[in-house]
Amino acid sequence: MALVGIQDYIAGTAFTSPSAGVAAAVASARSVRQVVSAVNKDVFTTTSTAYVPITGFAVTIIPASLSSNILLFGQINFSAAAAATIGFNLLCNGQEIFPNNPVTGRYSGWAINVSAATGSTNYNFSFLHTPTTVGTQIYTMQVKLNAAGTLYINRNGDDTASALTSYRTATSFTAMEITT
Repeated sequence: MALVGIQDYIAGTAFTSPSAGVAAAVASARSVRQVVSAVNKDVFTTTSTAYVPITGFAVTIIPASLSSNILLFGQINFSAAAAATIGFNLLCNGQEIFPNNPVTGRYSGWAINVSAATGSTNYNFSFLHTPTTVGTQIYTMQVKLNAAGTLYINRNGDDTASALTSYRTATSFTAMEITT
């Protein structure tokens, strides 16, 4: 009877001996080198129908090598003064990296709908980025409204003193360097 171990299933590789398999798996495994995270509780407001940076929503990481990937993830709590469609863009060092729509006359970005002023949306995102240069990587997000109105981040659109309908929240943004 053959002994089958986890090394037999890593990257679809069949190994000739258990010790060689484990050594190969460890040598080829990806690992987390560093994690940088930011939490922002400040209220951000905009009426812009063109993309604007979200103040205070950024993480900075310096990868160890050009072969590293940066796993980006986080969440944004937002609402609008009325029903609206909101667009988000992810940038690295001021350049759009996702979703980067090349179609002329079309907005790029994630499009999310908010149904009412007292409603709110919690948007979770993730993206694996491969930097093209070694050095500091500053990740930020931009936001815009599709029509006239007001967008709020970290609060709801109906910000009254009522504990039943008003709240203040926080956003988070994390960058994780994955090395090979």
